[in-house]
Amino acid sequence: VSVECIIDDLIGTPRVQAGGTAPNASFESHFTIVDKLANISSKKNVASLQLTPAFTQRILKDLGPVLSDIRTVKHPIIMTVSNASVPLDGNVKKLNADVRIDIGEVELDSGAATLQLLPLFNSSHAEMIPAAFEPVEIQIRKGVVTYEEFNLVIDGKYSVPYAGTINLNNRKLNLTSAVPLTGLGYSIKELRELATDIDVPLRITGTISEPKVDVDPQFDLSELLQSAALDAIGDAIGDALSGEGEAPDPVKLLEELFGGGQ
Repeated sequence: VSVECIIDDLIGTPRVQAGGTAPNASFESHFTIVDKLANISSKKNVASLQLTPAFTQRILKDLGPVLSDIRTVKHPIIMTVSNASVPLDGNVKKLNADVRIDIGEVELDSGAATLQLLPLFNSSHAEMIPAAFEPVEIQIRKGVVTYEEFNLVIDGKYSVPYAGTINLNNRKLNLTSAVPLTGLGYSIKELRELATDIDVPLRITGTISEPKVDVDPQFDLSELLQSAALDAIGDAIGDALSGEGEAPDPVKLLEELFGGGQ
C-alpha cells in the first residue's frame, strides 16, 4: 500500500488530504479532525475498489449480504462519501455519512440467500451468476445504515429491489426485498407464460454474519388469489396446457408454492 498525506494546522484543527493506492484499490480523501472525529463535508472522498472475494468480505460485508455476495466486478466499484463524521475511537454510535456506491455489472455467488429462493439458480451448477446493480445510495446516522431502494437485475431476467436498514451497533438487519412469482415458480411449467408478474415480498432479518431471508409474513395469499392475478395465472396455465388434459387448480398450485400460504 502506498499512501501520501498532507496535514495543515496540526496544532489547531488538523486538515488532512490523503491519497493512496494498493493492488486492488485506490482512494482520495479530504477531512478535518475535531473531538476524535474525522469530519468530511465534500464529495472529494472517493475510493475505487477492484474486488476479490476476500476483499469483498472485508470491505462490504457490514453493508449487507447482497453486497458481500459480489465475487467479481466488470469495472472497479466507486464509493463516494460526503457529509460524514467518522469516530477515530471506534464508537459506531457516532458514525454518520452519506455514501453512494456505483457498482454496475458483477458476478454474484450462486449461494447468495436471495438466489437460493429462485429455483433456476438454486439448481444451477454455476458458481457465479451475472447481475447488475443500480447506483446504491446510503445514509448512515448514529451507526444505522439506511438504504434508498435500488434494484439488482439478476441474469438479465429478474429485477430485485432492496431497501431497509442495517444497525451497525447491534449488527441486526431489517431489509426488504421482493422476487417475482415466476422466479419462485420457474420450475413449475404452468407459471412460465404468466404475462403480468407478481412480486412476492421478502424480509431479510437476522444479523450481518447470519442473515435470514423469509417471505414477508404479512403477504396475504388469499388476497392475492382474489385479485386479477388469479385470472392471469389461470389463463397462463390454460395456455401452457393447450387443452391437453384438465388444468390444475391455480389455488392449489400457489398453496404448494408457499407451503399453504399465510
